[in-house]
Amino acid sequence: MQFRSSLFTWSCFLVLVACGSPQAMAADEFSLVERITEYVKPAIESREIIGLTIGVIDAREGTPEFKLPEGAEAPKIDGAKTLVLGFGRANDAREGAPRSDTLFEIGSITKVFTSLILAEMVERKLLKYDDPVETLLPAGTTAPARGERKITLIDLATHTSALPRMPANFAPADPNNPFADYTEKQLYEALAALKLKREPGKEYDYSNLGVGLLGHALALKAGKTYEQLVIDEIAKPLGMNSTVISRDESLLARSASGHDADGKASGDWDLATLAGAGALRSTSGDMLRFLAAEMGVIDTPLAPAMKASQEIRLATKVPPGSIACGWHVALDGALRWHNGQTGSFKSFCGFDRGRKIGVVVLSNTTSQFVDTIGVGVLKILIGSKPGALNIKQVAKIDPAGLDALVGKYELVPLTQIFTITREGDELWAQLTGQPKARIFPTSPTEFFYRLVDAQLTFEKDDKGDIVRVVLHQGGRDLPARKLKE
Repeated sequence: MQFRSSLFTWSCFLVLVACGSPQAMAADEFSLVERITEYVKPAIESREIIGLTIGVIDAREGTPEFKLPEGAEAPKIDGAKTLVLGFGRANDAREGAPRSDTLFEIGSITKVFTSLILAEMVERKLLKYDDPVETLLPAGTTAPARGERKITLIDLATHTSALPRMPANFAPADPNNPFADYTEKQLYEALAALKLKREPGKEYDYSNLGVGLLGHALALKAGKTYEQLVIDEIAKPLGMNSTVISRDESLLARSASGHDADGKASGDWDLATLAGAGALRSTSGDMLRFLAAEMGVIDTPLAPAMKASQEIRLATKVPPGSIACGWHVALDGALRWHNGQTGSFKSFCGFDRGRKIGVVVLSNTTSQFVDTIGVGVLKILIGSKPGALNIKQVAKIDPAGLDALVGKYELVPLTQIFTITREGDELWAQLTGQPKARIFPTSPTEFFYRLVDAQLTFEKDDKGDIVRVVLHQGGRDLPARKLKE
């Protein structure tokens, strides 16, 4: 899930895949493997990422089968060439890189599955896109509206519901497993108390609450748990036998162990009420089958629903460019993608149906570079240069200098405050409404996030006192003045 993936929007990723020769990488399959390996090596060697798999699917005509080096795999998908490469370490308890059947939390990629189920139910005429979500909830449950305009199912799937990203009463007992104790009762109470600030259907605003509510409502409609709904509607028809929420002993045995942005071992997340927003676990092998179906490479009864879910519904004013039913769409209109992040895992999947190529990256570390790697591999596939991963090195600084940086900084008057705190020799930053995140020094006054591609520069006045911090993110420099205590 993307609960920590951006300071301002949970869906901050936008990279356009440059045009290149469709056959550029086909002539030498070893060059593909070598280029991918060389590309991701800095992330593994620096321990920015502890372990990851990269899955590639290529259904272009006239290209030979990939020749697999030692350790590589090629899950069988009729009509396509596949490649899965594993890097680093899958599990802290045993040696070995992750493989095509290694299980990862896929976070917000779950939202694509939730939205696809909606599209499938519409295809079967069980629902309509413009059905109000309130009609699927228990009797007596109210959902917020703006005048006569109610929140519809397609509003939830396209992040245009006007719901906030998280419910106001979300207060986890365990921050390391924040969704485990959020109940249906709390969800209904949050909906009843909400006042929409604008009319639904008009504006994109990424909402975990919205898609979590959609998954909950669809499960109620089907009379099943959300997990069973995904298994019955998607996983079984596509042969995705390792796409689950709950795990038996055999699945636990091949599960990756997660790590936070510092590379420290971190626990799993459990989602129940808001499962549709990010509860699924899957493997690169399963996800390649999913992309094959989305690209029309394999025949599936889900094909009409998949095609419908890929249609652009709204052009957004912010990245990603456009939104389909669950999928984000790059500005060139070719790339459909989604990413995901939980407390210990990060993921990316994307495909170009026209070029018939797709990539899935699953990582057991919450590194900002997973998205970059996903798009970089797509560029490699079409013969374009992905550019080097810009992995910053942490500098050694005098911890005594951290005290001068501690304080509150006003980014947006009255509404957005950076709170900078010190914990031992570590500096942490928290923006209003966001979890706190550790920031790392490149100098005594320059710091960077590992969770997202963002940096902070602390600036002094003529007296040498810290007076403001500048956030560098998305090509913008946003100053925040230090507030007096």
